[in-house]
Formats: sequence, structure tokens, C-alpha cells
Amino acid sequence: MRNTMILALAFALIGLGTRAAIVRAADEDKGESVKMTGVVIDQMCAKKMAAKENPQQACEQHDKACALKCGADGGYAIMTDGKITNLTKESSDKVKEYLSKDDTKTAVSIEGTKQADGSIALKQISAAEAKK
Repeated sequence: MRNTMILALAFALIGLGTRAAIVRAADEDKGESVKMTGVVIDQMCAKKMAAKENPQQACEQHDKACALKCGADGGYAIMTDGKITNLTKESSDKVKEYLSKDDTKTAVSIEGTKQADGSIALKQISAAEAKK
């Protein structure tokens, strides 16, 4: 009888631990909401720009057509305050759709969810407000 109760208690504790791990994993999948303003650029050129003396300024001068062309294969990133943050592969369609419009520029504001690998899954991309 005593062994049965100990065994039942052990299973209950294992079950609670497993449940806690599942809830924790689900919370990590949701990620943290992020809002950023910067320059959207293809990942390949972002790495080159990061090596420049003023990476933010170099990104601001990067050609939108190049970002569209190179980003189609390599994905996109956003440069904010000289730091690169990659966007998820799943975000590429939203970026391409945005950049394909004639009246858009690469200066953007984004909203998304930070992923476990540090990349951002886009929810929304829009033109950044003009600097004053």
C-alpha cells in the first residue's frame, strides 16, 4: 500500500513537471511583441553594411531595387541604430509586397514577434514617419 502511494505521488509530480514544461514552451513560442523603426534591407547586403564605418547611414543609402532582388533569395533584415535584426523567412512575402509598391521607401516601422533565434516574424510593415 505504501509503495503504491509513493508511486502515485511520483507520477503526479512528473505529470506536473511535464505540464509546466509544456506551458513554458508554449509561452516561448508566442515570443515577445516588438516594434522597431529602421531600414529594411536584404540580409546579404546588411552584413556588408554592418562592416562600414557608419552602418546605419550606409543602409539608408542602399538601393530599394537591390533589396528587392537580393532579398528574394536571402531574406530580409532591419537595421536599427547600426544593429541588424533578421526577419523570418515567412516574413519575406510581406516585405516584398511592401517594397514592390512604387511610393515606398526602405525606411520602415515594423511590428512583429521576436523568435527564439532572435529574428522577428512580421505582423505589420509600414512607412516610417519622417524625421523632424
